[in-house]
Amino acid sequence: MSLGFVFEITTECNLKCGFCYNAYTENQKAKKSLDTEKIKELLLKLLDISDIEWITFSGGEPLLYPELEYIIQFLRKEAPSLKIGIASNGTLLNEDKINDLIDYGVDFFEIPLLASDSEIYKKITKKSYLSRVREAMSLIKSRNIPLNTSVTLNLENLEELESIIEIAFVLNSNMISLNRFTPTGLGKVNEKNYQLSTKQLSSILKIADKKSHELNIPVYVTIPIENCIIPHSSYPHLRFSPCVCGKEKWVVDPFGNLRTCEQNEEIIGNLFKNSFEELSQSFIVDKFRKQNLFSDCNQKECFLECGGGCRFTNN
Repeated sequence: MSLGFVFEITTECNLKCGFCYNAYTENQKAKKSLDTEKIKELLLKLLDISDIEWITFSGGEPLLYPELEYIIQFLRKEAPSLKIGIASNGTLLNEDKINDLIDYGVDFFEIPLLASDSEIYKKITKKSYLSRVREAMSLIKSRNIPLNTSVTLNLENLEELESIIEIAFVLNSNMISLNRFTPTGLGKVNEKNYQLSTKQLSSILKIADKKSHELNIPVYVTIPIENCIIPHSSYPHLRFSPCVCGKEKWVVDPFGNLRTCEQNEEIIGNLFKNSFEELSQSFIVDKFRKQNLFSDCNQKECFLECGGGCRFTNN
C-alpha cells in the first residue's frame, strides 16, 4: 500500500449508524469543519510530503461539505498525478454530482452497502435510503470509474452478506472490502448490538470466500483479522490486509489533527502547528504500532499477514 491520507472534511452526516466509529466531541460537531481557505492550506501541507500518493475525502459525509467540488478542483490542479477518492455513504450522489466530481478530478469512489434488504438498512442507518445508494453505485459505474463496495460486518447484516456481494457484482463494483465491526466511537456503547463472535466471523468469511470464487470478484478483508485466530488459508479466495495505520495510511480530522487511523480517537498533533515528519515520529505513533495482539507478533512469520492485528479488536 502506498502512502496516503483519509481526510475527514466534515463532522456532519445524514445517517445515524449505531456503529459509527467517528468520535467527534459535541464542540467539534458544532464547528463542523474548517473554512475553504484553511482546507486549501492544509492540503498544501499534505502535498509537501514527498511520498504521498493518494487522498480520500470522507467525513462524516463529505458531500455535506458545501465547497467539496471546488476543493477537488483545487487539489487536482495542485497535484495532477495524485489519486483522489471519495468515501461517501452514497445517499447524496445524484447523476449531476457524480459527473461534477469526476470531471473535477475524482479517481475512485468507496460506497458502503450495509444491507440488501431495505428494512435492515433502515434499522442500521435510521434512514430509508438504500435505493439511493444502489442508484449511486450504478451511476458511478456508468462513468467507468473504479468503485469499492465496503461492508461493515455486524450482527444486524450477518445473514445479508451473500446477497450484498451479489448486488455489488451486478452493479459492476471493482472490489468489495469487508470491515468487521470495531467497538469505537458509537460502537463502544452499542457493542452488544453489533459484535460478531469468532465463530460467526469465520462463518461469514466462508460465505465471502465462496462468492468471491463463484463471481470472480476481488474481496478484501481490510480490517485485519489475525491469522493465529482465524487461519487465512481456510479462505483461499479472500485477500487479507495487514494493519498499515500509522505507517502507510493516516487520518486527518476536519480541523487538521493527525491520527493513526479512522477508529483511533487519539490525536497525535495538529498539522497547522507541526509538520507531518515531526508528528509521524511521535511516541504516540510508536506506542500505537507496538500494540500487537501478542508481544512477540513482529518476530513471527505471520506478522506480515496481519501486522499485529487490529488495535481495536485484539484487546
